[in-house]
Formats: sequence, C-alpha cells, structure tokens
Amino acid sequence: AFCASYRVLEGIEKAGFKEAIRSIGKFPLIEKRSMSSSDNDQLVEQYKEYSRISDGSVLLGVCGGRNSEGQDFPGDEMNAVMICGIPYASPTNRLKKKIDYYDSIIEGNSSSGRILAYIIPAIMRANQACGRPIRTLQDHAAIILADYRFKSRRIAKLLSSWILKNIVAIRDKRGLLQASIRNFYQTR
Repeated sequence: AFCASYRVLEGIEKAGFKEAIRSIGKFPLIEKRSMSSSDNDQLVEQYKEYSRISDGSVLLGVCGGRNSEGQDFPGDEMNAVMICGIPYASPTNRLKKKIDYYDSIIEGNSSSGRILAYIIPAIMRANQACGRPIRTLQDHAAIILADYRFKSRRIAKLLSSWILKNIVAIRDKRGLLQASIRNFYQTR
C-alpha cells in the first residue's frame, strides 16, 4: 500500500496496521522517512523474500517515495497495490508561487495553475505507484484507489489509460471489495 503522505502512513501504522496484517498471515513491512538508502534496500529485499518463501508480505510506503517510484515488483513479487489517498504536495509558499506563475501565463482558465502545479503531479505520483507490479505484459495486479476523489472526472481523466480501461468502481460496503478482488484473481 502506498499512502498519500508519511502522515497518512503513520496514522495507518498507529491504527494497528502490523497487527491487522499479521492476523491474515502476512508479514508487515513499513517504509520509514528516516531510512537510509541501504536500509530501504534491505526492506525491499525482505519484502521480496517473504513474497517468495511464505504467504507473502505487505509493504506500506508513500507515493513519491523510493519504493513507489524507484522499485519494480514484477511477477509474483507484488500482486496488489493500494493507493491510500491522493498524494497532493503539502501547501507551501513555493507551491503557491508556482500556481500563481502558471495562472499568470495561461489565460482563460483561473484554475490552470492549480491543475498544473498541484493536481497533475499528484496523479502522476499515484500512476507511478500503481505501475510498480506491472512491469511486463504477463504481469497483473489488483489496483485499489482508496479515495472517492479518484472517481471525479477532473481526477480520473489524468489516470493512465491502462488504468482507466480496466477500472471498476466499488461501493463502500462490507465485503464488496474483497469479493471483487477474489473475482479478479479467479479470472486471471
């Protein structure tokens, strides 16, 4: 699962992520903001090893982080990806200036700056994370966009075409997601 931010990741961790993952027989691994490059490499190797020798593992990371953009998980190394929230950048003065700049050079649409500087980069990060397990034509993975805002036209049209072509909206009702994922794997 890739979270919109470390704040979201830390909230999921505090809500009992490790215990929940262990309760389904999987091994939980969590990307930390403070990890060195070599520590992160060890985390990824551990994740891949658990995927090979056991019932699997669940990696919790962030969109825009090392593992959501810099790692590939082909074959059976990763069979599902969940994007927890839209990975918008934190509002900073620099971002505000970038939005204002785009607004000043693009006429006719007062939200162009926000779209170019804020929305498109966020969806690009989500697209990157969605593609981690899909590295060859033979690869397949369930991709879960866990934020109702992905359904909005303004956001959905920015998703990669291969995601849009296969997207299925599932209501937030107990058991529906699980049944849909089970059906996905049975038809592959």
